Amino acid sequence: MTKPIHVEATIEERGINIIVNGCVLPIVYPSRVWQAYPQQLKEVLRDNIALSSTYFVPQILGKNYIAYNTSRPISEAFLFKNGIYDMPNSALTDGVSSLSYIKKFINTVATFQNNDIHIPAIDTHRHYPKEESMVIPFTFGKDSLLTVALAQDIGIRPHLVYFIEPAHLYEYQHKKRLKKSFSNKTGLVVEEVKYEPGKMRYGGLWNKETELGWGLQTTEYALMTLPFLYFYDAAYIGIGNEYSCGEAGLNAEGVLTHWTGYDQHPDWTSQQSLLVSLVGGASRRVVSLVEPLHEIAEVAILHRRYPKFGQFQTSCLAIGQGAEENRWCQRCEKCGVMYTFLKALGVDVKQTGFTEDLLDKNHIKLFNNLFNSKEPSLFYAVEEEIYLAMYMARRRGCDGEVLRVFAEKILPKFKQSVEKYSQEFFSAHTTNNLPNDISKQVLQIYNEELDKIRLEIKEFT
Repeated sequence: MTKPIHVEATIEERGINIIVNGCVLPIVYPSRVWQAYPQQLKEVLRDNIALSSTYFVPQILGKNYIAYNTSRPISEAFLFKNGIYDMPNSALTDGVSSLSYIKKFINTVATFQNNDIHIPAIDTHRHYPKEESMVIPFTFGKDSLLTVALAQDIGIRPHLVYFIEPAHLYEYQHKKRLKKSFSNKTGLVVEEVKYEPGKMRYGGLWNKETELGWGLQTTEYALMTLPFLYFYDAAYIGIGNEYSCGEAGLNAEGVLTHWTGYDQHPDWTSQQSLLVSLVGGASRRVVSLVEPLHEIAEVAILHRRYPKFGQFQTSCLAIGQGAEENRWCQRCEKCGVMYTFLKALGVDVKQTGFTEDLLDKNHIKLFNNLFNSKEPSLFYAVEEEIYLAMYMARRRGCDGEVLRVFAEKILPKFKQSVEKYSQEFFSAHTTNNLPNDISKQVLQIYNEELDKIRLEIKEFT
């Protein structure tokens, strides 16, 4: 067995320090929120975050032994399932064997200072928190913006928390500016948590390149919202897992692979609810208000019903060339897809921050994996979904090299399926994790808005 990786975790005045082989990585909360959180709950949270933030470090560093100075956390079994099901997806992105990643994951040994698993006593005064309040891990992406707007629409008070991720080079500088304007126009405050353990994502702390480290993100965020849930006495954590997050299949090695990551799969949401309830000592529920929707439907409802929120959308991680000056880098597939969705729906792309025409010949490379790849699953979006968006954009009078190639290569066959796919992508599907009263309210909103769009598409034909 190799020399162990040493992880310490300490409770500080403003949060928790995660210390990996002597490197101090703070997690910093708003002072009033952290100070209000009881000491016993802080200790339990520390033990669990120490594990969740470092769970993939042994694999990233090629080690098989990690030693913690904390108590064994209750999240260990939860994180193991989350992690093992994430391995094939991380391997796919990294271009390696999923079986090799699974083997390394299983062969990693973790030890703890003591094996006593601490669970806080249930606080009977907070066992049934206020159901009209929801804490939302907020990103300015379409899903979190729509979640906020929907929560307000159905009478749930949203509390927004933005986790500052250092792995995304320019993302925060853009969102910091958006945050000020957003608060002025909506009256909502976006609180922040500085998450320095994020330096380990992508293997960035060690100058490595890997997808390992992202597969527990939504589970980590659910845990890290606990001080806010306590502070606001909130019943819900609102996540942004859309319908396509439930897609899974066998990869080339015959291994079940959750294409968008297992932590966003609807099967995992109820487990997250149980985990945060146990760690936080009160009954909580993790829900996704957008669970029944495909991406293009989310964009449609956000910009048509809630344009006050839609204008702040940014779904680019702002990593590559062009990202420093613009909130959309306009160089990645995700930018290309969102731009096409907006054009398909008749939304003013300049109002949402785009400065270039992503359908022109200079940006055709953004769609190479869609038009040329033998494996269209490598493209960011569901291929039929983006084809439908391109069809709609053309019918609205949009042009450009991207749409010309689409018309030449795809449209002759695809136009026979327009009605089928408009029904698929502009309908509300099943909800697995929403309480019945909330489900009824959001489905009514969805059906109202999506019926209008399907009618528009019929008029195109």
